[in-house]
Amino acid sequence: MTDAAGTIRKESARFRETQIENALAQIVRRRWPSNTVENVAAEWGLTKGRAANVVYAHASMASLNLIVAHRRGGWPVVIAIFQQVIKTSLQAWVSAEVRSLEQTSRIAAAEAQRLGQLERGLDRLAVHGLGRSQGRKLDRSTVSSAASGSDDRPPMGCGDT
Repeated sequence: MTDAAGTIRKESARFRETQIENALAQIVRRRWPSNTVENVAAEWGLTKGRAANVVYAHASMASLNLIVAHRRGGWPVVIAIFQQVIKTSLQAWVSAEVRSLEQTSRIAAAEAQRLGQLERGLDRLAVHGLGRSQGRKLDRSTVSSAASGSDDRPPMGCGDT
């Protein structure tokens, strides 16, 4: 069982290491179903050997660099490869990010509104002698009871000596 688990781990690691190569190979085979090696070589200025390695999912890092740096490579190739590896489109990812940021914005707006209400409540407390105008440090129980109006004691600063 140990040998089988080790083999599975090695194969899994190999698969992760070759995802980019596999993705590129699938992309070029779809784009050029016939004469694939020749078309890959012509498209990105590769030798037939490098092109064959691309087609058969054995592209080297040097070949990948040449493809990405080529004038017909660049972002379109990088995006196509990573969309294949990640299994989502760039457009879907951007849309999800927009939705996430909109949700974050709504949460921030609600929090700003809540803090604004708290600020206005604290301003009302200052009118009753509580707050910065008296130079006192407020604790939570004083602020909570004064804000809710549940305390029967007169506000601080009114009648205490």
